[in-house]
Amino acid sequence: MKQQQINKKEPYYGTTDDEIAMPSEQSLHKARNEKHLKALQTLAERDPEGFSNVAPELIKRSVWNWRGADPFFAERLSNWIDTAHKWSDFKEILPKEAHLARRKTVEKLSYDQLPQQYSNFLRHLSDRFEGDYTRWDAAAYWTVSDNTEVRLNIENLSDELYFPHSHSTHQASVGKDANARLSITRRF
Repeated sequence: MKQQQINKKEPYYGTTDDEIAMPSEQSLHKARNEKHLKALQTLAERDPEGFSNVAPELIKRSVWNWRGADPFFAERLSNWIDTAHKWSDFKEILPKEAHLARRKTVEKLSYDQLPQQYSNFLRHLSDRFEGDYTRWDAAAYWTVSDNTEVRLNIENLSDELYFPHSHSTHQASVGKDANARLSITRRF
């Protein structure tokens, strides 16, 4: 028998015959997903009404994690969840581009990146409300002409993880990540 160091605290003794290769990360991920799917199927069978209430939100969050902000697909997904699921499969509404990258991660905004007057103000507020989460939003409005206005809204500037709603003792909603919205209003 030969000794191999697998765990620093405990030696492992074995022969080459009884050594088993560790499964790859991809196969572990696939096995975990299969167990999750079985769990969801069991919940759907045992509590159909409860499952039908949470399934749309689960699908939307999974798509958001996969595609990020995609207004075109989000509208197709909402239509499918509302009515189209009765006559079409989910695969039919998926975009054809399978090579799309996941959401891009952006560095968290630090106070040092802001002009001093704003960073001092935000530090003062953060010190005052220490311990609780603080979600910072910003908005800017520009009047381009008498009948045209441009608005920029940025929500959750510091990309804080927060839970705006708790629905019971075992469920809470996760707040939105940092996001921006640009709108143009024209009056006729």
